[in-house]
Amino acid sequence: MLLAPGCVLRLRWLWGVLLSVSLCGCGTAYHFRYQYTMLPTAGGSSDGIEDARVRMRVTPTSEVGVLQLSVMNIGTQPVTIVWARTRYIDPLGQTRPVLDASATGWFSTPEWPAEGTRIVPSEAFQGRVRPGGFRTARQPRLSPYAGQPDIRLPPDPAYQPSGRPVERVSLNPLTVSRSTGGEVATSTAPQPLLPTSGNTPTLGQAYKGREFRFILTLLTESGLTPYTLTFRITDVDVQDGQASGS
Repeated sequence: MLLAPGCVLRLRWLWGVLLSVSLCGCGTAYHFRYQYTMLPTAGGSSDGIEDARVRMRVTPTSEVGVLQLSVMNIGTQPVTIVWARTRYIDPLGQTRPVLDASATGWFSTPEWPAEGTRIVPSEAFQGRVRPGGFRTARQPRLSPYAGQPDIRLPPDPAYQPSGRPVERVSLNPLTVSRSTGGEVATSTAPQPLLPTSGNTPTLGQAYKGREFRFILTLLTESGLTPYTLTFRITDVDVQDGQASGS
């Protein structure tokens, strides 16, 4: 059986990642658990937003960045959650798409309806959301590698060079991360909003006092309306992974 060139490249990349991780041989020394609180909104609420159209409530879960979301239409006209414009902004200012946290499986794509989620008056949407991978824009440029995939990123078979900026979300089955110290870590879980482990305690402690945002975008009779909720990281619990694993 012959494999297509793209399949061969993906297999080589996957085996290379697994080999790199196996050669490391040691686990991370510290694990991080974050405590964060939602800042009061303009209306004074500490758990959501309410106006003449919607009542939105957000409850953090035990998983970092995963939120329990409830949106009730209290107006007289239908509203639609526009998932393509709903997003996280992480503490470093990076835009992250919003995924369905109930989706499971290595290769399942946790996608929302392309037309959005419509909520009629007196009805509510309830679900769990999580941050997705980084969105990256490929700008046209004049270089020997113009029009080629960025060699710093894992191969993306969906990328088609067109000379125009292309926004994409990585759907590789493995999340690969590298710390400032050079250690490489892989996981089949979705990429977390904040680092959950590392070889130095300062990697997690550096996020104390920082903020991240969840922006829900609704389509109403008057157009697109973003609703922004801001969370502040109040504490970071550092656990010694080596001690707990012995």
